Amino acid sequence: MHLIHLEDSAPDAELIAEIIRDEWPECRITHVGSQEQFESAVQQPDIDLILSDYTIPGYDALAALATARKHAPQTPFIFFSGTIGEERAIEALKAGATDYVLKDRPARIVPAIRKALFAIEQAAAQRKLEVQLLRSQRLESIGMLAGGIAHDLNNMLSPIVMSLDLLRDRLSDPGDLELLDMLSGSAEHGAELVRQILTFAQGGEGQRSPMQALRFIDGVVKLLQQTLPRTIEVRFNYAGEPWLIDADATQLKQVVLNLGINARDAMPLGGSLEIRVANVEVVGVPGSTDRRPGRHVRISVVDTGSGMPPEMLERIFDPFFTTKASGKGTGLGLSTVAGIVRSHDGFLDVESAVGEGTTFHIYLPACADTARRAESTSRRALPTGLGERLLLIDDDEAVRTVLALVLRSRGYQVRTASSGDEGLAIIRQLRMELDLVITDLMMSGHNGSEIITRMKAISPRLKIIALSGLRRGDESLDIAALESVEFLDKPVSAEELLTTLRRVLDAK
Repeated sequence: MHLIHLEDSAPDAELIAEIIRDEWPECRITHVGSQEQFESAVQQPDIDLILSDYTIPGYDALAALATARKHAPQTPFIFFSGTIGEERAIEALKAGATDYVLKDRPARIVPAIRKALFAIEQAAAQRKLEVQLLRSQRLESIGMLAGGIAHDLNNMLSPIVMSLDLLRDRLSDPGDLELLDMLSGSAEHGAELVRQILTFAQGGEGQRSPMQALRFIDGVVKLLQQTLPRTIEVRFNYAGEPWLIDADATQLKQVVLNLGINARDAMPLGGSLEIRVANVEVVGVPGSTDRRPGRHVRISVVDTGSGMPPEMLERIFDPFFTTKASGKGTGLGLSTVAGIVRSHDGFLDVESAVGEGTTFHIYLPACADTARRAESTSRRALPTGLGERLLLIDDDEAVRTVLALVLRSRGYQVRTASSGDEGLAIIRQLRMELDLVITDLMMSGHNGSEIITRMKAISPRLKIIALSGLRRGDESLDIAALESVEFLDKPVSAEELLTTLRRVLDAK
């Protein structure tokens, strides 16, 4: 504790110093006896408490208090005086003094200091809670903003994805089809970015599904090839067909991308970066709980950079540990990598030596049914309709137009509505003739729960497919108990929509 004591009487200053050091032996006391000394001392940055006599020759006590409040507004200020009196004491407290102690009761100084310091701690804790509350409210606002942006972005992406599917059926030139594949990949990447933003802003885990590692690594390799310096050669090697893993493609892309960026920083003069994928059989390690035996897909990120010494390898996954210069890195990259891999029930191995480069091995458990293979890249024939009568409700004109075009091109009769109220009016009019309703969940004037509940009230057996521009579960919580409602996330492909539509219509 650092204490400033304004006192013109040396014996009184010595008495107070003795009392205080009996209680706090390490306390540093700066004794000042004049206005000039006090005004210089009070501007120090590490003051914990100020004691002051009330009567200082040539200096007004309340002026000293005002100076303290100017330079150290949160620092406790206690008057220790024999001449202050009750009226002056009240005046001093109103002016901002924390407390006062009469000199004929010096034993009170320690409790008064304790009380003042405790009040400061409480005030600091209160301010910290207020800051945390404001931060929490800001994060909540960001989450709400991200939800609205995600809905709008997915509405923009939906007609693009659907239109690409329509164009694919009308084109045969290999060059045109290659261009469509590139556009489809870009649209899918945009949708994945939106999902990642929602996962971050609203919390929770991303959506996982069985997939091949090649599905997401190929895109990361192409991105690294385009963005890393030309002095770094980026290669991609894999042996055979990788087993399926249950994964969130967006999160695992982040893992490989983070490791690729770290490799770049380790090769300022250039080198090579190789990403390898292989199927491996992991043997259990006695005493290890994270290395489960069995079939794994191993993703290796190999660089020819500067490498790391053993003492650094022991700490690389610690949060905020970084070897980069100030402002060049937070130390969160590798801790994020480790967290994502653990969340996928996998583990990491690292091999490195100074001057010999670094290899990160990521082991991800294969799906139980390893005989299954990833989806065939060949295009399947899209399911067709049998003249069924559909109602399409969406307040976005572009989405509504393209969806209706796709559905009509596959043999369905489609009525459209641009709002929930218009859709409900059509259901009342044609409830015995409609086979199914496709409706957006986020429309002005209605939330998902309300619109579907009112549809069911009009036609209890009506089959419904609900489209969502937000992450699944956000707005569907209130309608989870409703039966026979199928949910699809925007942007939805023509294949996914038509396959789901056929399945729901054919269900008994």
